[in-house]
Amino acid sequence: MEKAKQDPEFFEKQLYWTPDHPPYDFFIRYHNWQLGLLVEFFKEVFEEKAFLHGYQPSNKYYRVILPKTKHDEIINCINDFELLPIRDLLFEVIAIAQDNYVEHIAFWERPEMQKLVTSAEKETQKAIQIIEKLDEKPGCVVTQEQSHHPSCCISILHSMMALLRLSTIGWPKSSSTISNGTIMTCSIRIGGLI
Repeated sequence: MEKAKQDPEFFEKQLYWTPDHPPYDFFIRYHNWQLGLLVEFFKEVFEEKAFLHGYQPSNKYYRVILPKTKHDEIINCINDFELLPIRDLLFEVIAIAQDNYVEHIAFWERPEMQKLVTSAEKETQKAIQIIEKLDEKPGCVVTQEQSHHPSCCISILHSMMALLRLSTIGWPKSSSTISNGTIMTCSIRIGGLI
């Protein structure tokens, strides 16, 4: 943190400032008003569950750290649209949105996850082929030695779909291991992350 503070672009903004000594009733009402706006307009967006769990919602962030140029851009936008009374609320909404992005969305924007998403339809067709083959020949298992031959192996890149199908037909029955995306007791090669 100390190293980051040395950067000329480092900017730390305190949100919902309140004086140390009374009278601070105005600030309490003002900050509660902003919290009310956050809950009223963003509870579904940010999945606020405080009321469901039986407690009062509160602000998540009281301090944000961002590059000075970004802070200046945001403040200029706030001033242009005359949103200064809810400035701290806007900074908190941006911080919550960034946190949600990092926690829930960024993972799916990686190239390997994009491939997984875009290949789902093709992988579904492969899973249907496997189901049809297994329905035609119940109990047929190709050994690991045979699995490298294209004639006796179906490769599935969508790992969750392959594992779902394998679990429904009872594979693996022994104490097989999953290693490097391959289930060792059968011929179905699974790509992706396992």
